[in-house]
Amino acid sequence: MSLRIIIFLTLTLSFTLVIISCSRDEVWEDGLPQIYPAGKADWGPHDWIVFVYSPWYVSEGETLYVPDSDLLWLIRPDGKGLHSIGERKTPDGVVMGLEPNWSPDGNRIAINDLFGRIWLIRADGDSLVQITSEGKNFYPSFSPDAKKIVFSTPDSDAVGPRGIRILDIETNEEKFVYPYGIDPSWSPNGDSLVFYGWIATEEGLIVCDTSGNNAHIVHPDETEDGIESPSFSPDGAKIVFRKPRKWSGGVGQIWVISSDGSNANKLTKRGGRWPSWSPDGLMIVYTRYSFEDPDQEGSGELYIMSSNGWWRKRLTYLNQ
Repeated sequence: MSLRIIIFLTLTLSFTLVIISCSRDEVWEDGLPQIYPAGKADWGPHDWIVFVYSPWYVSEGETLYVPDSDLLWLIRPDGKGLHSIGERKTPDGVVMGLEPNWSPDGNRIAINDLFGRIWLIRADGDSLVQITSEGKNFYPSFSPDAKKIVFSTPDSDAVGPRGIRILDIETNEEKFVYPYGIDPSWSPNGDSLVFYGWIATEEGLIVCDTSGNNAHIVHPDETEDGIESPSFSPDGAKIVFRKPRKWSGGVGQIWVISSDGSNANKLTKRGGRWPSWSPDGLMIVYTRYSFEDPDQEGSGELYIMSSNGWWRKRLTYLNQ
């Protein structure tokens, strides 16, 4: 599948969220909505995990999404302390996006809305500040010094290849980095970026410096749907990502490689998406859906696992 098609599908996903099939049996008996994860969880420096959950109703056999009730949640890695920090909406009522990202000091969270504006919100849910104008800017990620944010945006036709850009939060100056890429994140030393994109006719995980130079593919894309959610480990030695299915009906899995592209290792067997490292690099939090794991009741839930994939446990039980 070409990157252009992948980008279009990803952009569509950003605006419609993730439509998870469900039946009447998945709606609570008291008529309250079932709650599903709508995007990536991010493990912060103070051992709080931020994530997005969304309610869905089933009425007359139809699955209906109710954006006014989307919430940002926090939870500890041991499953304790679960609480919401507020509705996932901007002051003008626009629903926030899918991938919250902690600042390195754990005081703020970056997130885009569905109009493509990037916002900063305090960890307690207060002080929502818009830092980019409307322009379809997605996948924000703080630099290690918290002074900049890297993000991706489509070109002018809104369905074409995304470019990687860096925003200086203090000066509001933007720098264009790379023309064909999506879902960027920083290396721990702040010198490099990793993202999914292409070089010439080859697609895959790309690493380059923060000026877009020395771009090279560290892991070619051999899937139907593109590679998702790459990020460096806290020591910079590894990169975790989700590799979607290779064939129709397959399940996407979480993989880890050395930062030079060697030592590819599949960490999951029953599916997973949106991986995020713990601050010490020993654990990974991710989302898994029931259609990926038939032994899991409900729909989407958070899991944590060891960075080698040998140990894992379910973190949330919000769908039961």
